[in-house]
Formats: sequence, structure tokens, C-alpha cells
Amino acid sequence: MIIDARLAIAAQNQLGEGPIWHPGRNQLLWVDINACQLFIAEITDDDGHVVGMHQFEDSCSAIALVDESRVVVAIGTSLFLVSIGTGASEHLIDLDADAVRLRSNDGRVDRKGGFWISTMGRQAEIGAGAVYRYHRGRLSKLFDGLTIPNSICFSPDGSTAYLCDGGTGEMMKCPLDAATGLPSGSLTTFHSVEKPEEPDGSVVDAQGCLWNARWAGGRVVRLSPQGEIIEEIRIPALRPTCPAFVGGKMDKLAITTANMAADDQGGGLYLASLAVEGIAESYLDL
Repeated sequence: MIIDARLAIAAQNQLGEGPIWHPGRNQLLWVDINACQLFIAEITDDDGHVVGMHQFEDSCSAIALVDESRVVVAIGTSLFLVSIGTGASEHLIDLDADAVRLRSNDGRVDRKGGFWISTMGRQAEIGAGAVYRYHRGRLSKLFDGLTIPNSICFSPDGSTAYLCDGGTGEMMKCPLDAATGLPSGSLTTFHSVEKPEEPDGSVVDAQGCLWNARWAGGRVVRLSPQGEIIEEIRIPALRPTCPAFVGGKMDKLAITTANMAADDQGGGLYLASLAVEGIAESYLDL
């Protein structure tokens, strides 16, 4: 089945990423990594409009919900507690000391309240990336030796974590401990993406399937947990970056995109109506 996405907000992002629906505010939040900006928008059935934007001093890449008024945002190689209303920020913890060479990339909160957040080289240096977990003030390194760690998401029951390495095209999964939410086994590949496409951000629906953005492919694909492509959303922009379920019924997919020189339809936020529903994002346990 093929679904066509429509432009909802002409955001003109350089590198839109990390969309997340805030159910308490009925708002969508996302970032422009290269412009160092956090966006807040309201979404209707057919479109949306930006109601707020905050500017930071370094690239920002991923968002974790904390409560009605605050989120944690990965900025540079650190995590900051940020007011949604004012943009005021408070430093929480550094992911890595090498802020010149590295930046944060993808992230999502697991079903136990832990924020999984990745880093990568600012020039996508091979093997420079890692994945961390921040939970109750403690930071743990989970995986390293990755190039572009991305696609972090979790099965509905919290028993499986998914991620990818955009540098190799490998989409991987690992089992999680039921009590702690930490990995209880190694990463194994369940799907491979061939060039020119690269796997980018993903989100899981209520049926346990992944919706994965395909950088340089102009589409988002729905994958079964076994790695079979079962649906596809076509997007006018060549470089979709990450999807998020939005709305009261969580039956629409919002998709961020990147604006590159050869892609004049990139940088906007796109919407697609679906026959399946998403899952509310977990809140970070600080």
C-alpha cells in the first residue's frame, strides 16, 4: 500500500529532525539541527502552524518529554532541561567531552523512562558514534563504534529496542531487561538498506511495526519486526528525516525533512493519514 504525504508547514528547516507529540499540550515539537532551533506547532487534520521557536547556541537534535512545561533537549554533546514556554535552559549532563568533534543525533525515551540518545562525528567520521541512556540522573554508555546511530525506538511492550547505523545501512534490534529497561543481549541486524537510501529516524506503531524515514529515498516505509516492508508513504521531499504520530487519535504521521541544494521541496513538515494508530511517547524519569 502506498500513501501520499501532504505539506503541512513550510518550515524551511535546514535539517528538520526529532519530532515528538506532546499529548498534554496537543502540540508537536521538533528541531532544526543545523539552525540550532526548537519548534513548537499546533497540528490540525490538514495542516499546522508554528506557535513558538527557541534558538540555541549549538546544534540540537532530540527531545524527551518531562512534564507539561519542560523537555530535555540534546544540544551539542550535552543534555539540557528546557522550558517549552520560554526556552530557558539548565545544563544536566555532558554525553561526551569532545564537543568540537562530536554532536548529539537521535534519541527517544524507553518504556521505563530512560532517554536513549546517540552521538556522532560532526563530519560523520566512521565509528565515532555511540548510544547512551540517561535515567534518574545517571548516564550509561550502551553501544559505541557506530557511525550515524539513528532510528531509536521501542516495541510497544518495551521488550525490544531498535536502532540503526546510517553509515552502514544496518537496522538492528536487541532485547531489553524487563525490570531495568537496559539491553539484555547484543544487537542483531533485522533489515538492511541499500544505497542511495539510508535509514534515518523511526517510530513504532501500536501494532509493533516501525515507520522508518529513508534519507535520499523520498519515502517512509513501514517495517514488520522481522524487517519486511509492508507499507510506504511517498514524500515530495527527497530527504525525510524522522516520523512522529500526532493528534488526539494518534492516527497521523508527521514527517520532518531536510532542505538541501538539489531538493527545493525539503525542509517542510509533512503529514500522512494512516489506518493504524501510534503510541504515546514515554516521559523521561529525571
